[in-house]
Amino acid sequence: MGAKELVILLVCSTVLVCIVLVHNTKDVDLEAHFQEFAKEAMQLGAPVTSAVPTGVLISETAASDVQQTDSVLPADALKDLTRKLREAAFRANGGKPVDPLTETVRNEWHKNNPCMSREKLPLRYAARKFVKDLNVSAAWEAVFLEYEILHRTCTTKVQLNISHSDLHQRNTTSGCDYLVCEPTAMSGLGNRILSAASCMIYAVLTQRVLLLPSSSLLAQVMCEPFEGSSWKVNEASIDIPVLSKFWASTDQFLSAVDSSMGSLLKDTLIPNRAIKLHATDFTAELRFHPDKRFFCGTEQNLLRGVTWLYLTSNQYFLPKLFLIPKFRTALEALFPTRMVLTHMLRYSILPGDVVWQRVEQVHEMQPDRTDRRLGVQIRTNRQFQELHLALEAQIKQCALDNELLPQLGLAASDLNKSSQSTNHSSTEESIPAVQSVVESSDNVNRTTVFIASLYNDFELSLRSDYLRNPPANGENVTVVQLSNRLEQTLNSREEDEQALTEIILLSLCDDIIVTPSSTFGGVAKAYGALLPWVIETQSNDVGCVRGPTVDACYGVPARYLSCLYDDPELRGRSVVDVLPYLKDCFPGEIVGGIQVMTLQ
Repeated sequence: MGAKELVILLVCSTVLVCIVLVHNTKDVDLEAHFQEFAKEAMQLGAPVTSAVPTGVLISETAASDVQQTDSVLPADALKDLTRKLREAAFRANGGKPVDPLTETVRNEWHKNNPCMSREKLPLRYAARKFVKDLNVSAAWEAVFLEYEILHRTCTTKVQLNISHSDLHQRNTTSGCDYLVCEPTAMSGLGNRILSAASCMIYAVLTQRVLLLPSSSLLAQVMCEPFEGSSWKVNEASIDIPVLSKFWASTDQFLSAVDSSMGSLLKDTLIPNRAIKLHATDFTAELRFHPDKRFFCGTEQNLLRGVTWLYLTSNQYFLPKLFLIPKFRTALEALFPTRMVLTHMLRYSILPGDVVWQRVEQVHEMQPDRTDRRLGVQIRTNRQFQELHLALEAQIKQCALDNELLPQLGLAASDLNKSSQSTNHSSTEESIPAVQSVVESSDNVNRTTVFIASLYNDFELSLRSDYLRNPPANGENVTVVQLSNRLEQTLNSREEDEQALTEIILLSLCDDIIVTPSSTFGGVAKAYGALLPWVIETQSNDVGCVRGPTVDACYGVPARYLSCLYDDPELRGRSVVDVLPYLKDCFPGEIVGGIQVMTLQ
């Protein structure tokens, strides 16, 4: 059958029905992908099986889903997710196999949706001299290709335009489930990227079609992620949940969950009936992230009967998805190193061409040969001048103590005096984007420092230090800062494009120094797969400490599990006590936050 695979699905109900599915695999060699995954997993000590999913597959019931265990092998979880994505696409296509994109259609789509960074960004990361590059996850690539088929089927073949009537008339004939994710508009770019990444992995895990409002600036500055389709939707066609009676509220959904659940019999949950809601919001009261019961297994199982799901968020809620057993097994299978965010960003959430052209321009302006690149991300309130000066001194101490910058021809005590004596008031001065502060021959090392900050104080200070006191070994230091806007402007496409340019440039460095509690720096280190040097704010004894993970911080999670219908032994426990790799955010980050410990 060539690229087609025969899969037999037994669907159990009051009458046993056998359905034969003929599924198109889009010319993906899944056996090769699973073999590659098995190799990666075994290197990390994970048990795997290597067979491609074929043969008889028994559909799961809601009751058995509630009783998820941790005994599923990684490869089995991966095969199960792949199967669910195929089945969803088959249903969405009216019970017929999905035809692959023709070469003509594919070329036309790429012509209308250009994305230079898709091809060129990986090459930039691979070219770094002091960072071991991250291999593409073969498992994620295979699953993502299956998800693209589902997304394309639901947005272009079944519903050419998602219409008002689909929502208002409770039209479920498409066979598709949707997630409308709206990153909070009045939030920084870092927050919105992290929110979108969280929504995307959740959509894949639950076979929902991810949609972003077309007015979202994030959708405008990023590439289209799904070949052959679009993640943009006209919000006028779906209404805003907080203003529309057609969406059930979070409280209404949770009330329906409570009323749908039956009794407990020997600690075994017996579901009573399915949720009858067609569209629901599931956002916490303050509308910054999903409600705490969103992360409960029972609620997730019952959401399967809801066609339209809406989330608005400015938070990175991905870490708590690991707490849901059926998601955890899939996430661990897809990402054995737990670098979920990095793989999501590099493979699926890529900068658009306007941003990429700016990135390339900066690289072209730099010296032909740069040995090391150091990124410095500063987030501070300049109103507190003494604190700001102290922070600059700590960044310098961090860079020098850890040999990220060459030593100056000054004593340490004189260096601090030089830093504090620099004129910090000339923020309106026109500063060249790139300026070498030491001219040297080709046989010495060259270091480029890229600074991302609202102010240019540190740039002026660092440049002054190396001009006045060049390194004794003649090493060349180049200082780069693209902007000093003095204050953050929200809800501006130009600001977002500039911010994303600086995030990508930071991520292309060999080392990165970040100020804590900044999602801007958190996204940069995740893109770059960089363990950051975090400025020490609790002590003056050291300039910085090495961060333990490339993952970002989920700043406002509900710390204690409160799932009414899940494992009673977990109820009331802290989330960091449940999984060994879910930890408190690094000291200096948001108190009470959690993050995933990655494996480098």
